[in-house]
Amino acid sequence: NRCHFEAEAMAASSDEAVVNDAVLKHIARGRKRKAREEPPSAERAPVMAPRPSMGRSRLREYLCESWAWGFLPAYWCQEISACVEDDDGPACHPAIVAMAGFGGRGAYPANVHRDITRFCLRDLKPVDLYYVRAPGWDAKRTPTPGIVEAEIPVLLPHDVLPWMAENFPVQFDAVVLGGEGAAARFWEGAREYDDHLRHHPAAQDPELFHACVPWTSHGDGVPCTTHPRMSLKVISTRSLLPSGSTLDTQFLFCAIPDSIISKETGSKTLRPIWETFAWSLTALSDGVHPARDQLGAEWPPGSPRALLAGTPIVAWKGATLRFPLVKTRGDLEWHSNDMSLSHWAANEPCFRCAANVSTMPWTDFRAHAAWRPMCFNNETWNPPTDHVFYSIPGVHMRTVAIDPAHTLDKGVTSLFVGSLLHDLIFDKVLEPNGTIPQQCEALWGRVQGLYEELQTQTRLSRFSLDMICDPSKPHTAWPCLNTKMAMTRSLVPVAARLAQQYSTGSRWDLHRFEAARHLERAYALMLEGGFFFTDEEHASFKASVGAFLLHYSWLSNDAGKKGLVKYNLTMKFHYLSHMADDSEFMNPRLGTTYQDEDFVGRLAKVGKASVKANKPTQVCATVAQKYALGLAARFSGNRGLA
Repeated sequence: NRCHFEAEAMAASSDEAVVNDAVLKHIARGRKRKAREEPPSAERAPVMAPRPSMGRSRLREYLCESWAWGFLPAYWCQEISACVEDDDGPACHPAIVAMAGFGGRGAYPANVHRDITRFCLRDLKPVDLYYVRAPGWDAKRTPTPGIVEAEIPVLLPHDVLPWMAENFPVQFDAVVLGGEGAAARFWEGAREYDDHLRHHPAAQDPELFHACVPWTSHGDGVPCTTHPRMSLKVISTRSLLPSGSTLDTQFLFCAIPDSIISKETGSKTLRPIWETFAWSLTALSDGVHPARDQLGAEWPPGSPRALLAGTPIVAWKGATLRFPLVKTRGDLEWHSNDMSLSHWAANEPCFRCAANVSTMPWTDFRAHAAWRPMCFNNETWNPPTDHVFYSIPGVHMRTVAIDPAHTLDKGVTSLFVGSLLHDLIFDKVLEPNGTIPQQCEALWGRVQGLYEELQTQTRLSRFSLDMICDPSKPHTAWPCLNTKMAMTRSLVPVAARLAQQYSTGSRWDLHRFEAARHLERAYALMLEGGFFFTDEEHASFKASVGAFLLHYSWLSNDAGKKGLVKYNLTMKFHYLSHMADDSEFMNPRLGTTYQDEDFVGRLAKVGKASVKANKPTQVCATVAQKYALGLAARFSGNRGLA
């Protein structure tokens, strides 16, 4: 008991005290012993859920949200509530008293998760989950692993949006519609001859542009745990119009553990998921609730969905809103493996043109390259497979975005800046008589000086040789800057200044500087431009990208002739050329996955908190339910105003 009271005193001693998990667990153990020895009196009986008249509790909403997003474990929420109840006594909010009573006031921690789930479901009223039957692999099936019929929960976009519009209209206007007139401005900015946006079946009437919200989807895989190893395949959607926290603007469709997608099940598991996704997005594009389910069967007579059939999904200020899909985003791995597009290592690696590795080499970036006349457009392009995603109205070749985050920041720019820094270090132009560590130190000092000169906001916190190559074998692998994408992007103006300052006038140095200068110009146009480029901006962007690719190709070819392992050419350089072509119709920035990647990272925390004691087939249900509860708690607390 003495240790218990000392721990409680330490937890409450001051705001500066560091209370770790072990201390809180120690407090919890003391409370459990006390609860077993002294059963709660009638005045302190556990309350499973608050009464409707209890009113709001900001702390309750925050704890529920933090638990749902995986920031706090369930027993911490119960223990914090118990501490607040002890401090406030009779003045404590009834909702906090209810949470303090979870798990028999902490005596049975295994029940706390169950109680907080029931509490949130009853009090927050989240959007309902929709269950899809699909075969999945169950490694824990007894007596032997095998295929089971799994019920995979998804959050239908055409369920999430009306739920949000009805219950949280202020947040809906901010994080879906992007404010008054944003949708109309988007469609009016598209070029008249754009065969993607202006020919979209959902946006044919200019009088209804204000009720047509451009929609986008994203897919990616993300690791959640290492022991046992588990990754989630995450599919989500969002509006193209707003900005803000991805907890507000991004909406989960499903999160599926990779362990249930085996060689035996594979597409058999994913096919029903994609069918449901395409069915829901088709309903969003039409603007009305579907009359049949994803398999084409009619709803049971008198069922809630039968009663909704044919009615507007969202009726907003007298207009029926539509949400046409105009972009789908992801990295090359997602596009190749999950969207069935060309693989970057294939003989014909590009889904945008007929380039190959022999007769029409994709590495040729000249204006008269053989592959340029063989580029597809929306009319001549045919989906490579019968993937159901391509059956969604308005989905064409240019719906698949070429992502600047992975194509540029994590690809082209990382290779170029990594090779440029490698040049400066090993050519010893910074400290002519210095060692390699001294070269790195001098380079870092120069980078910091340029950061200040350029007033760069996003900066590297350190620099070392292992960020661009293996220090023990610096000349055997392609140099590549290994850091966060935003930091790589912010280093481009610095690299351009370094290439100019340390140029000796040689052909190599001149090509290197010109490449850096044109890459910096392309970035500036993309980041500063609006949804759509003007004619001048498009011409300048395309010219800058074309010049960069030509100068980089020269560096790559010359390095190969000299036997240098520098300036690697990958398929991402070819896709950069297509990105420049697409800029005629839309700013490439709208295809970036920065926000999507942030959302996937947040879902990884939810997945990590959902693995314990769950089969892989149950993890997706726990993640979906926690996400729905977290979203409801966030908007209930008015924290969803972007």
